[in-house]
Amino acid sequence: MKAPRYSTSFWHSLWREPTVHFLLLAMGLFGVYALTTRESEDFVQIDAAEIAARVFVQEMRRGEPLTDAERAQVRQEIVEEKILVREAYAMGLEDDSRIHEILAQKMQHILSAGVIPPTQEELVSFHEDNAQNYSIPPRMTVDELVFDAGEPLSEAMRQQLQSGADPDDLTAEQPANISTLTQVTAGELENIFDFSFSQQAFSTPVGGWVGPFISNRGQHWLRPREKTGTILVPLDQIADRVRQDWLAVAEEQWLDTEMERLQQKYRVEITDSPSQ
Repeated sequence: MKAPRYSTSFWHSLWREPTVHFLLLAMGLFGVYALTTRESEDFVQIDAAEIAARVFVQEMRRGEPLTDAERAQVRQEIVEEKILVREAYAMGLEDDSRIHEILAQKMQHILSAGVIPPTQEELVSFHEDNAQNYSIPPRMTVDELVFDAGEPLSEAMRQQLQSGADPDDLTAEQPANISTLTQVTAGELENIFDFSFSQQAFSTPVGGWVGPFISNRGQHWLRPREKTGTILVPLDQIADRVRQDWLAVAEEQWLDTEMERLQQKYRVEITDSPSQ
């Protein structure tokens, strides 16, 4: 069956019909609306790569692939996040000090991404330059004698203390409680006694008695038995800690430089708040 043929006069009549003009105008407006809707505030566009990245992170955490339903849930969560963020901006909620703090921290994280991980040589140098942070402090083992505070020491006892006599020999002359403090630091001794007595004990040579320190327990005398100096922990035993410390310092320096650069782009003006 052949398609009907219309005369030229038919098309002229049709073109003069107002309804046709209205229909064409409506079609044109619909097309413009369809093209511009993507740019409107009501349009939310989700990048497939963002969904894939979120799915990948969850699969890595779980150690197994997500089901189709779980993938759909991930997509829905992202859509909801986008809509909530859009609504928050529409309500002006981004003008909040807490949001500003979060965004500032996010920008710091982005800026610090430019820090290059340290080389082995840089870690070795950092470990040596900051040895005080990676060292075991000096320790010593001490003998402790506690005499009755109300009973003064005889002159003979004091001479034996000055000569570094053994605890057993001293208690034979005058009753006292004997104990041993093993591998204590200066800070630990300070907590037991006080700063001054702790320093005296650590400065006293091995075998010499230092005291007395008076407490509610009695009269304390200490004799260093053995001492160990400061020990630097080898890098290979604390490599992860040193690397994290190096990155923390490098990131701080990098951020300082980046902030100086960014501040050059802005003119800062501080105004007084209107008086109440």
